[in-house]
Amino acid sequence: EEERIGWEAEEKVRREAEERARCEAEEKARIREEIERARREAVERAKREAEEKVRKAAEEKARKEAEEQARKDAAERARKEAKSGTTLSSLQGRLDPKPKAEPPAP
Repeated sequence: EEERIGWEAEEKVRREAEERARCEAEEKARIREEIERARREAVERAKREAEEKVRKAAEEKARKEAEEQARKDAAERARKEAKSGTTLSSLQGRLDPKPKAEPPAP
């Protein structure tokens, strides 16, 4: 009888130890999964932020280049107008000629 009781007690202790070990292993696996998920999210977030930074920098560069090109184009037009004697005011005068003054009535 004592042998059976001793064996049952040992078996109970073994089962409890196995259960504790299983629970600890599950908890460790859950923690590892959580760490891996957080790492993946951080990597994705950093990647999105870097892509956004690159996109904004490219947009800013394109905007500056467009502004510079517009300035160059305007300067070139102004040079050509000055060279040909054509100015905005002379063109405007041709489009809207001022009426000639009528001679005074006798």
